[in-house]
Amino acid sequence: MKESIMIQHAGTASTRLPSPPAAVRPVAASEPATIRRRALYLVGEEDRSAAKPAVAAERTMICLNGKWHAMRADMATFEQIVGLAITVNPGQTVTSLSVTYRRGAPDRTAGSLNPGDVVPIVEGMLFNANATVLS
Repeated sequence: MKESIMIQHAGTASTRLPSPPAAVRPVAASEPATIRRRALYLVGEEDRSAAKPAVAAERTMICLNGKWHAMRADMATFEQIVGLAITVNPGQTVTSLSVTYRRGAPDRTAGSLNPGDVVPIVEGMLFNANATVLS
């Protein structure tokens, strides 16, 4: 049986219109829409978003502010992370430093580091280090 739509205007007889063809009907909600987006980079950002490089077995790779670094030890200190990530130009004064991490060891998967703190590192661990400077 074909579906139809009933339309009635004030003071007139009702009119039956055929339902729209299947091609015009909305897609069922059970079909998820997939959107593929092309990766967009700012100028010079390709280096920061590079894939993880292959290194020797005795080193552990960590990602620090989007760049991969090979670490020899199984522990990292706040000072080591800050030293790798932040460069302060002459004439600038650092007012605050912050280091956060995620994808860490099972007992400490995420957190932040303060001066003097030590964290065990695992392969593929992600660090973000930020400095606030006065120029």
